[in-house]
Amino acid sequence: MADPSARLFSGVCIEARATLLHSLAIEPRGSTKVALVADPRRAAELAAEIRTNADWNESELEVLHFPEDPPPDIDGGRRMDRICERLSVLSALLSPGRRLIVTTPEALLGPCLERAVFESRQIQLEIGQHTDYAALQQKLIQELDYDSEALCEHPGQIAVRGGLLDIYPFDATRPYRIDFFGDEIESIRILDPTSQRSEEAVSHITVPAASSATEKGAKEGAFSTYLPEKDIGWILEEPSMLVREHPYRFEKIKSSNSLRTVYQLFEQRAKAKDHLDCICELDTDHELFTGAERISLSTEATENYRFHSDAGQVGQDRFESEQSTRLKFEIQLNDWAKEELSLCFVTAGDSETKRIKELLADNPLTEQLEPTFLNGTISGGFIYRSFKDFHLHSPVPRSLQAKEDHSKTKQGFVLVTDTEFFGRRQRRISGKRERARPTISQVDQLLDFTELADSDALVHLQHGVCLFRGLTLLDIQGGAKEVISVEFADEMTIHVPLHESHLLTRYVGLNKAQPKLGKIGGSSWEKTRSAAERSTLDYAAELLHLHARREQ
Repeated sequence: MADPSARLFSGVCIEARATLLHSLAIEPRGSTKVALVADPRRAAELAAEIRTNADWNESELEVLHFPEDPPPDIDGGRRMDRICERLSVLSALLSPGRRLIVTTPEALLGPCLERAVFESRQIQLEIGQHTDYAALQQKLIQELDYDSEALCEHPGQIAVRGGLLDIYPFDATRPYRIDFFGDEIESIRILDPTSQRSEEAVSHITVPAASSATEKGAKEGAFSTYLPEKDIGWILEEPSMLVREHPYRFEKIKSSNSLRTVYQLFEQRAKAKDHLDCICELDTDHELFTGAERISLSTEATENYRFHSDAGQVGQDRFESEQSTRLKFEIQLNDWAKEELSLCFVTAGDSETKRIKELLADNPLTEQLEPTFLNGTISGGFIYRSFKDFHLHSPVPRSLQAKEDHSKTKQGFVLVTDTEFFGRRQRRISGKRERARPTISQVDQLLDFTELADSDALVHLQHGVCLFRGLTLLDIQGGAKEVISVEFADEMTIHVPLHESHLLTRYVGLNKAQPKLGKIGGSSWEKTRSAAERSTLDYAAELLHLHARREQ
């Protein structure tokens, strides 16, 4: 099981791991690296932090976070976000590129659609393409599981208006507006979900089907079919913790019909020329790294050197205490500079950068310091001592190296966050992929349910007149969801999901008489609606005829 070409990096504190992972990911050997992390939440935050490092270095590395399949009892919104994130990663892996995938053993080896099945359930749309407009709508709804709505605002929704098809693909960060001329695609533009206005044009889009690990066709270990056939870099963070948190995925089994353990995966790829790395704080001599090259790094958290004021203090006492602890930290900054360590501050914005510069300039000990400032959010700062014997995969950001004073031999660097300098709590890193959302849902504004009282008359687009019976909390798919309850004839009650509230409008009558309620499954409402549509068209024709006569 041991890989003689493996490397084990010890002495790596948690705060330094994102920088080291980025450095390993951009090594020339192999275009794809996979980092295995024990905790699902940490995997998301770590991926976000590595993206920050990639931005600093202006590298072309694509950092992907592949989450575990959501359980059935999870909140609907979070469930959809996780499914969309999984689909976006699968879609990205269909094309070549230099990338780092951060995931957990459960997500890597859990049920997933095979690549061939996933590709067969995609629709490619491009400008100039001829496709049956009506058939495309039906396929999106019936086969790919998209919801037809009045407005396209969230992933998995489509909206149809004349020759316009608005669609928010599950794997996309923005919705799109497709303009048809007959059955030909004239244009594809990005759509703003808030203003519902189209923006810049794109040449083509790919639309995947909704899919989860629980559906038919999903297999354990099928995610491996999306990976390159050879030369993958596997990076394990704290192998002992991985085994403890995911024992099922680290079992040693003789044979199995499915690919469900890490050992099976490595055995399957024995001839693929993959390489193995480990990142840990203490070397526990895991069997996968017996005989591996040992590389000991000297890193420690900057937070260990930061004193904090008493949380129970208030007013002037609190202010003086905070000022005192900050001055002590500034003395420490000066000591690091004397050790020939480069200083770098990571700030959330220009205002924090400006304030730090002012405070450093006010202190005679630090006024001569010339630290580097980087913008971003990381879990915490760290100290890295000595570049010696580690120039091939140094975790130092390139922007730091570019500003290095080469007239002196630097002994390492110190990364300090603005929250550490000011003595505040660390900011929480958001691991979510940012998707365009409406700031105010236009659909939700179609009907204000706070102004409705029980027994108020409404009109359902498909079934006719009904009575409002309030908002009801129902247990759906293991979770509680709020629905709109409305009553029809024969005391028939149906529950309308909130995202379909656009199907309901207020009833406006010519007199105060109680309207006749619609009957579920009856044909009278369809006849009434068709007659109203014909009358509207006749009235419009009369207006056009009248306007034409006036123009003569």
